[in-house]
Amino acid sequence: MAKMKDFETYLKSQRVVEKELKFYLIWVNQFASFCESKECSPWDGSSLLAFETYLRSSHEDWQVDQAGK
Repeated sequence: MAKMKDFETYLKSQRVVEKELKFYLIWVNQFASFCESKECSPWDGSSLLAFETYLRSSHEDWQVDQAGK
């Protein structure tokens, strides 16, 4: 959880709009949970592709687009 606080601080330093901040944190947290459940590395590009495939099967297109930002 401390790492998410560090990430939140980083996003704020990058001037991410406050109303968008929570969504960045949600998507990153979901990606980390996905990687943990699938036992894949979050640093491997194929993990991102697998996460996107998962999102497309369970979320609306606009949500997947938002997560892709």
